Parts: sequence; structure tokens; C-alpha cells
Amino acid sequence: MTTPTVRGPATYQPTPTPSRTMRPTQLLRQTTVVAACALGLILGNQAFAQAQEKYLGEVFLFASNFCPQGSMVANGALIPVQQNAALFAILGTFYGGNGTTNFALPDLQGRSPIGAGQGPGLSNIALGQKAGSEQVTLSTAQLPLHSHTIAATNSPTASTKPATHTTPNPTRVPAQTMNAGGYVAASEADTTLAASAIASETAPSGGGQEVKIRNPYLGMTWCIVVNGVFPSRQ
Repeated sequence: MTTPTVRGPATYQPTPTPSRTMRPTQLLRQTTVVAACALGLILGNQAFAQAQEKYLGEVFLFASNFCPQGSMVANGALIPVQQNAALFAILGTFYGGNGTTNFALPDLQGRSPIGAGQGPGLSNIALGQKAGSEQVTLSTAQLPLHSHTIAATNSPTASTKPATHTTPNPTRVPAQTMNAGGYVAASEADTTLAASAIASETAPSGGGQEVKIRNPYLGMTWCIVVNGVFPSRQ
């Protein structure tokens, strides 16, 4: 007689899975990649920040009535050397100041900057030199060569009066010396005068007003960086 087999309740046996533990070489590789990405972001942000930051002494235009933080209006103001030693090392006294206790910022109010130096066929411009004017008055020497036409009219300059003396023969010269009030014979009644014998002058013309020479313009604010990156020489 066969004895029946009694089985207990079924139990769940999970299928073993492969171990997820990373090998040391894989962990090192991934750590290196993450570190490189982080370093790239940091350096990229620093490069972007440096690109946005301006050089000390740099001049730029700003489309408002003030200058951004870290800059001042380029209005020729005198600022102390002690508190702005780095900027003084760049500007010196090119734009004014005594160089001991103060120095001046460039004054670009109502002025246009121009490159210093001497270009081919041009005048030499020194750094910090001021020149030019908004208007000029032309002198006679500056006018182009020209001439004027004189409009003259003939009019009698002598009056007639009956003579009281007998006139000699007009074709003969008297034998005796003529005194004042006497008559001298002449073969022609009319005489042609030399050009130098007639003095003439034209009336002045023009009002002598100044001539404006300023180009068309648009007012903006010139600013100079007083707190920025110290520039290195090339």
C-alpha cells in the first residue's frame, strides 16, 4: 500500500538577478565625465562673466542720462588719486589734474573722440589734446580769389561860365610864359584820362556772421569704467 505524500503550501522563489554593483573602472569613468562637465560649466560661466566685464578706463556710450554701476560720466571731473590708484595708473594726467592729489577724467561733453597719432597726410593728434570749434568766422585771406564789377555812371564834374578874356589861336602856343588864370592852346577839346587817375571803391558786402561747421549729431552719455578688469599691455 502506498503512503500518500503531503505537500505544504507553495512558496515563491524569486529568480536571481545579476548583481548591479558597478565595477571600480566604470565608477571612475562616470565620475570623471561628471567632473569634466561641471568644470566646463564653471569655466564657461567665468569666461562669460569676464566677457561681460569691461576694462578699467574703457569708454563707452550709454543711451540714458546716467552711467551704469562701475562707471562714471566722462565729463572731465577731477577725482582723487588715492582712492583710484589703478585708474590713475592708466589715465595719468593726459586729461588734466595735478597728478599728485587728483587727476581728470576725459571730458567728452559736446565733443567727438578721434584717434590719437598721425595718419598719412593728416595732422598729429596727441593723447588728450582738445581742438576744434562749432563755428568759424572766415577772414579775407580765407576767401577764394574773386573780383567785383563797378557800376559807374558819367556825370559832369565842372560847370560852365562865360569867359572874360580873349582866347588865343588854339593851334598856336603863346610865346610868353602863361601866368595863373591864363589860357593854353589845345588841339583837342576832349582828353582821355589814364585808369590810375580815377580812384574807385566797392561798397562792403556780407554780414560777417560765423559759419557753423558741426556735423549732424545725436546726444548720448559717454561713460568711463572706473571699476573693472585692469588691462594688460600687449
